[in-house]
Amino acid sequence: MFNVFESPWAIIIAAIIVQIILWIAAGFMSSQKRWLVWVAPALIIAAAFALDYFVKTDNEQINSAVAGIVKAGENENCPAIANFLSTDYRDSFHASKESFMQNCNKWLNEPFIEKAVKRQVSLEHDSSSASAVYTVRVLFDKDSFVARDYHQVIFSKIRFELKKQSEKWSISQIELLEIDMQPAEWNKIGI
Repeated sequence: MFNVFESPWAIIIAAIIVQIILWIAAGFMSSQKRWLVWVAPALIIAAAFALDYFVKTDNEQINSAVAGIVKAGENENCPAIANFLSTDYRDSFHASKESFMQNCNKWLNEPFIEKAVKRQVSLEHDSSSASAVYTVRVLFDKDSFVARDYHQVIFSKIRFELKKQSEKWSISQIELLEIDMQPAEWNKIGI
């Protein structure tokens, strides 16, 4: 089902339909009320954009959390990465958030990532948990050990598990699924 909070286009289409109906009805209106033909659709369109701007759906919040951690990684900003992780973070290689952050600090203490571009593959969620799979194209800094020892550009597929905690989506697990279309796991990439 279409969610009007995710995109204003359904309400904008409704405003156009209202505009057409009001044009037809304008012939039966007094000249003093014809301003409604232009004002009513404009107010409906303004309401559509206001709803889209002020109401953040779970999908938008989840995508924002994933985009935020990818951007923080691109900026090599470990404290910002920590803000997106839940306190009980764990994955197949890192037993805790602290362990993940130790590796983060080790990887990002010198030039590492030049650019990261994410694309959503799938997103499933309920009211308190979510699972999202993204492909991320990573362009590594030419001086990084990955660019020297492997490739400067890799394509990865990553699964993010998220949970909603006090109205905020936090990442509780990040699993590496593929690197350059080959199955991959955290403990098999030599970190």
